[in-house]
Amino acid sequence: MNDAGQVIVRPVQGNGPVPYWAPEELVAAGAKLRRLLLVKGERKGQSVRFLHADAYETFHLADFVYELVRGTIALDFDCREMTPGSDGLRNHGTKFRVPPLTVCRLYLRKERL
Repeated sequence: MNDAGQVIVRPVQGNGPVPYWAPEELVAAGAKLRRLLLVKGERKGQSVRFLHADAYETFHLADFVYELVRGTIALDFDCREMTPGSDGLRNHGTKFRVPPLTVCRLYLRKERL
């Protein structure tokens, strides 16, 4: 995170474009994640048996940013050049990989269904 409050992602290998999120973009992401239903199941052959579901409410954005900075949450950042050879980037979607045990730290209210 830099002085402007942006979350900056540096490539693991080599140099290249450095994607970032502005604070207002993180707030928008938090609005999409305000509720979550996580279903646990097991697969046996072609069938799936559902074991339980956990409902999460009241997403805590500060904890999300903390886990991003800490490296607990992995990012799949898909970006491409705006035009071939340009320095500008176009975001083609960001995916967050959150370990199931970390999800509970991101929400203030949890309930097993």
